[in-house]
Amino acid sequence: MKINSIGYKGHSSMVIPHKRRKGTLLTIQQAAYNQKLSKARVVVENTIKRVKDWKAVAHSWRQRLFLHPIAFHVIVQLTNITLRVRPCRIEPPLILFNNL
Repeated sequence: MKINSIGYKGHSSMVIPHKRRKGTLLTIQQAAYNQKLSKARVVVENTIKRVKDWKAVAHSWRQRLFLHPIAFHVIVQLTNITLRVRPCRIEPPLILFNNL
């Protein structure tokens, strides 16, 4: 499952928020869905930020190309360890309902 914004509406595998139509309001279920989706997106974006905190990922790769996957794997593993020590959120995992 991929979480994206409304800009990626054409892809069927994407989970996108409900958009309010002109002159109407979102239903309570749609608003609750958008809120759960927003909380999940914050965690994903904060995790991506933590990976990018390692300068090797955030900037252009200047080393030999065969070293890039190795370095990226190490960075992701270190980020996972960091997330266990300092999680982005201390909440139960979000369950996005799929009845839409």
